[in-house]
Amino acid sequence: MEEQKKRRLQLSKEQKRVLADAATEAAFADNEQRRKAREEKTARLRALRLANEAKVSERA
Repeated sequence: MEEQKKRRLQLSKEQKRVLADAATEAAFADNEQRRKAREEKTARLRALRLANEAKVSERA
């Protein structure tokens, strides 16, 4: 009886591969989202810096 339960709980090689692929895809999507957010933040900071430099140039 216990042996049957263990067998049912074990994943096949194909199931393990599919789960690993899904985990890899999720990690890739998360990294991609973080990269985009970082790029947007950098662009905002660059725009603010340029605006501040323009203000300083106007005053001079």
